[in-house]
Amino acid sequence: MKRGIILLIAFVAGILAGQGYHATQAALDPTNYDDVAFPSNVYSGITGRAVERLSPSNHISEDQIHVYKDRIVIDLPNAIYAKFGPTNSMEPVLDTEANAIEIKPESAEQVREGDIIAYKNTCTDGGTIIHRVIKQGEDQLGPYWITKGDNLKEADPCKVRLDEIVGVVAVLLY
Repeated sequence: MKRGIILLIAFVAGILAGQGYHATQAALDPTNYDDVAFPSNVYSGITGRAVERLSPSNHISEDQIHVYKDRIVIDLPNAIYAKFGPTNSMEPVLDTEANAIEIKPESAEQVREGDIIAYKNTCTDGGTIIHRVIKQGEDQLGPYWITKGDNLKEADPCKVRLDEIVGVVAVLLY
């Protein structure tokens, strides 16, 4: 009788240990999303779990692009060449190996939600910030934009004004 109870206890303990092992393995598996709450704006991409971001505006029309056998020419007024620092705030879209062509916007209509902009303002301590526009608005001082790095939790602390925008990313080159 004692032997039967001991075997039963050992059997139940083995089952519980196996369940604990599988739960631990599931928790350690980076592809296991069973207990993760995702926001409602999740779309089904490669993983089925990517959070959708606004896409940048199309700043170059098809008739501005000319492809030849030995070169490509893009007719882009007010173009600026740009490189990026190793901040990781916009990875994987932007990294130190990427190159970009930006345009200097002449009006507020040339900057839209989803665009990636380079700007300098009082919040940047003199440095240039390259982040995505997540909101645009207008107040008593005129149009403004709120920006955020794709890999950052919080939006940038200050409103960005048109005269503070160095450029809007129009072309990314890898």
